Amino acid sequence: MRGKIMYLVVATLILLSLVAGGCRQKGLPEDPGGLREQKAPHTVTGANQDEQRPSVSLGDSEGKASLPGKWEKPQTVLLSTTGLPRHFIIGEGGMAWDPDHDTISLGLVQPGDSPSFWLVSPFFEPKKFNPPVTGSAEKNTTDPVDLSSLAADIPFRPVPVAEVPWGYQAGHFPHYGSFQEHSYSWVSETGLALHPGRYTVGLVDLLQGESTLLGEPNRYSMAVSADNTRIAYTRNGYLVVQEIASGKQKRWALTKDPATDTEVSVEMLSWSPNGRYLLGAWYPTQHQFVVDKLWALDWENGKLVGLLDEKDHPFGKPTWSPDGNQVVLYESFVGYTEGYDVQWILVDLPTASTQVVVPRSPERIDYRFTWDSSAQLQAGAVMPGPGGTRVVGYDPNERTYQDTLDGDQPFTATKLHFLKIGKKEAFRVDLMPTLKEAGLPLDKVKWLYIWPQWSPDGNYLYLEGYANGENMNRDQLPYTLHGSLDLTTRTARFLPAEEERGERWFLATSPEARWAGSKIILSGSREGRKLRVLDVKDMETTTVAEGEEFLAARYTGKGLLYVSTDKIVLLQHDGTTRVLLTVPEGETFVPPVIGSPFGHYLAIPRERQDIEGLRWITLEILNLTGT
Repeated sequence: MRGKIMYLVVATLILLSLVAGGCRQKGLPEDPGGLREQKAPHTVTGANQDEQRPSVSLGDSEGKASLPGKWEKPQTVLLSTTGLPRHFIIGEGGMAWDPDHDTISLGLVQPGDSPSFWLVSPFFEPKKFNPPVTGSAEKNTTDPVDLSSLAADIPFRPVPVAEVPWGYQAGHFPHYGSFQEHSYSWVSETGLALHPGRYTVGLVDLLQGESTLLGEPNRYSMAVSADNTRIAYTRNGYLVVQEIASGKQKRWALTKDPATDTEVSVEMLSWSPNGRYLLGAWYPTQHQFVVDKLWALDWENGKLVGLLDEKDHPFGKPTWSPDGNQVVLYESFVGYTEGYDVQWILVDLPTASTQVVVPRSPERIDYRFTWDSSAQLQAGAVMPGPGGTRVVGYDPNERTYQDTLDGDQPFTATKLHFLKIGKKEAFRVDLMPTLKEAGLPLDKVKWLYIWPQWSPDGNYLYLEGYANGENMNRDQLPYTLHGSLDLTTRTARFLPAEEERGERWFLATSPEARWAGSKIILSGSREGRKLRVLDVKDMETTTVAEGEEFLAARYTGKGLLYVSTDKIVLLQHDGTTRVLLTVPEGETFVPPVIGSPFGHYLAIPRERQDIEGLRWITLEILNLTGT
């Protein structure tokens, strides 16, 4: 539901921006979601340089005026992205585009005016262009400005990386427009990828203290080895493995005719911890592949071998053995959006063999896979409730469970059902009385979702709820609920229902990091400017900080750590407060705050606004092992 709400809000904002910007119908603003197939690259800078397109001299300095007298009415300014390296962002008026469209429209320009725009990438000097434009009165458009020739002369600048007392620091580097969740990511425990758009521009290696320009891999179809020495990605019908330091590449054909079957994406790529094996699965498309749907690459001998060829079965969630020779992953028997029906398989890489370790089931059960001292797999269902149960929200009117919903179906979870494996009911709890006591107007609610979270000792459930009314519109009846369930007495309690103020913000960097004993960090809107903790045992809330815009919070071994827009603070167990880091004057911390895969580090972006939509970003990397 929250994804659909965000879609509607974003769609409305984009529509308004298009109208205000003068019919920007050709190029859409940068889109962080979804998976696009790759275009054949025309790189003019950086690694894997392709043949450069002949440049057209358009002028590369600011202040050059358009040629007068070419037209007598407003014209639509067009930019050609053919040959432009895909990690460059085109910026104008605070809006950003990536070069996925061959032609981008900047809207209308008046006779005699000269349009300007930026080309920005983290590993290059940002540059503003104001080239002369020519056009045709008959077409009402300018001749497309060739961006590739402009980008060819932009100087390269590596991202500086340094060790600092609190951990590491990467940056600063340029960015245009709002820094977003898709602007960077952890690709290993000590490696960060920068991708201002859909394509990755470079890697930041914290341990080596250096940054490296990459060959523009699609960030949805790439994987970096645990030691940050190799990157694997798909391009032009091939699997490519590139040594990051030297840029040397090896490649393996994935399709029968890479010359024509070029646009290949993968649903999964994962390196083994020892760096020897690469596990992959391709998306089912019309292409003719030369390897099975699920495959593995042995880096030592260079052999690409097929494992399973169930073409319509998605594979994912790999869990590797410590020695890197085995991996467990799921195999789904239904499509990506068609429900849940999976089995878990073990792949033994040295023998290229597979076996089922958890039989096929339509039941959503979490499993924990570990290997004992003799390298034998141990698989166990994670059913944390009393008697080995799991809990789901249930709508008695619609007779539907929360994990089997159609997204458009009205649903009000006024009951909780506790289920054993096989969906055998253990017991149920009616939430209706306590929801009414909380002041929730149930007669107007059409959607009520409950997300139960187990306390570390398994004796309580924290119940986080969200309720809404007509048409899932955030302007109509948005409520947040905070409650708990005592699993000994099987009684539930809720705090008074809170009307939503702004977009709800999930402050915690991981579900486990929200808990400390029976206390849990509450989510809330950034506009609320309160950081609160709920004790699920006595149902008392404590405001631990307020008056700031909070970006993230989590418990550590030494206390509660939070990030606001101007500082990083540790509230220690003895009641004292330590300010770990404050932003320099004129700068601010911005989202997203992201934890590393194994939780040793926390990346916190710091932003300094420049002119127009240009920003400078520094990533502060906090070492959590010392906090």
